Amino acid sequence: MAVMGLVLLIACANVAHLLLSRATARRREIAIRLGLGAPRSRILSQLLTESLLLAMAGGMFGLVLARGLRDALLTYLPSEQSLSAPLALEVLLFTVALAFGSALLFGLAPALQSTKVDVAPALKGGETAVKPSRALFRRGLVVVQVSLSLLVLIAAALFLRSLHNLLTVDTGFARENILVASVDPGMDRYMQFYPRLLEEVKQLPGVVAAGLADAPPLGTHTGWNIFVPGYVPKANEPRSSPSVGFVSPGYFETMNIPLLLGRDIDQRDVSAEQDVMIVNETFAKHYFEGENPVGRRVGLSEGVYDVEIIGVVKDSKYTGLRESAIRMVYVPYRTGPWASHMVVHLRAAADPAALASALRQRVRALDPHAPVFNVHTVQDELDRSLSRERLVGTITSLFSVLALLLAAIGLYGTLSYGVTGRTREFGIRTAIGATAASIVGLVLREAVWLLVAGVLFGLAAAWALGRIVSSMLFGIESTDPVSAAIAAVVLITVALVAAWIPAGRASRVDSTRALRYQ
Repeated sequence: MAVMGLVLLIACANVAHLLLSRATARRREIAIRLGLGAPRSRILSQLLTESLLLAMAGGMFGLVLARGLRDALLTYLPSEQSLSAPLALEVLLFTVALAFGSALLFGLAPALQSTKVDVAPALKGGETAVKPSRALFRRGLVVVQVSLSLLVLIAAALFLRSLHNLLTVDTGFARENILVASVDPGMDRYMQFYPRLLEEVKQLPGVVAAGLADAPPLGTHTGWNIFVPGYVPKANEPRSSPSVGFVSPGYFETMNIPLLLGRDIDQRDVSAEQDVMIVNETFAKHYFEGENPVGRRVGLSEGVYDVEIIGVVKDSKYTGLRESAIRMVYVPYRTGPWASHMVVHLRAAADPAALASALRQRVRALDPHAPVFNVHTVQDELDRSLSRERLVGTITSLFSVLALLLAAIGLYGTLSYGVTGRTREFGIRTAIGATAASIVGLVLREAVWLLVAGVLFGLAAAWALGRIVSSMLFGIESTDPVSAAIAAVVLITVALVAAWIPAGRASRVDSTRALRYQ
């Protein structure tokens, strides 16, 4: 909404500039009205009415566009989420209110400027020079457009780089060729069902490895109070329970999670009475401070240390790509309170989605009543977890292109108007020997000063407002200089291309015709 608001302000500044140019062309008409006794308030209301009609037409056209773009935006939502976005009465009223507010934004200042006419000179055809206040107002509009456009461009650069960081972050587990599916045979037969299922699915063509866990990657995990003998909490250390995952033999091999120390869970751990666990790097560093935890015993209650640590695995992402490392333990799935409901993990040699049908058939053959649901690939899960970031990145990118185009049009309009008003001056300069290059440089210098002012204001605003978006970024600061530099270079390049057109036209002014101009 903030980005769309900035684009709306840029558009309003652009239309304000166009209305001011149009009012300048109507200077004689307005002077005649004032000379005949029309009050300034009456002329002001007429100009505002014209602005309102323009805004309402734009609002209605926006509603038409919204019908076509609505479905395209909704495709970025995850498949399990739904959002109704009808063009209801509330949307229509919001559009009307927005159009009315926009009319005031881009219509009031030009209308006030237009009614400040010296009647006598205007009726005589004079007042050809641009008033300093109007010239300053036009340049101010360009500076505002450049500043706001730079803000939108910086936001787009930050969001896209943040999305890239999330897409390339080390998850600690395999992203590709993993299929997951939830299965629930019921509490009374899961201990006989799952070993047979694992043996069956390992025989499927194209399956490289298979394992079970109580949750898919980036799922939710329960927490256990774990007591480590000899561990003394640090001062002000918050009390938090390590998360626990219930897994089967072969799970770490399937997910390609490296075993750093000790051994993996095997079938004897599933059927034995002795409780064992595997911990991750963060758990080992937190409680054992660099010592080898393999063979050490911990407990689920203080004073009773009956769970043996048999291995240490590498850290991975557990609940989200943005999370920092957390303490995690893995135990054989037989000890899980919801062990009947497990998630099958299959690593395929090729396309994992092709295994979905075969997996369902094997489950149905073992137990016709066991449901198979939430079948998807790990890559699909990762993409779904980034749906918000993709949507924000796409929207800000589209609006940054629109903002860039509007800023270029605004700069072009200001310089073109200035070139038209200075036609006689350029003719005199050409007549006394000024080269085309010097004329071009004269116009471009004005553009450069406007760009420099706009970029400086935009950078200052981006630095001040950066904390608003900092929570949505990953692996990058809101004050990232690279993103700001990229945005500034793109904006300046496009703006200078837009400025080159009126500058070139100024260099081609015919001195003979220019001296007779007005």
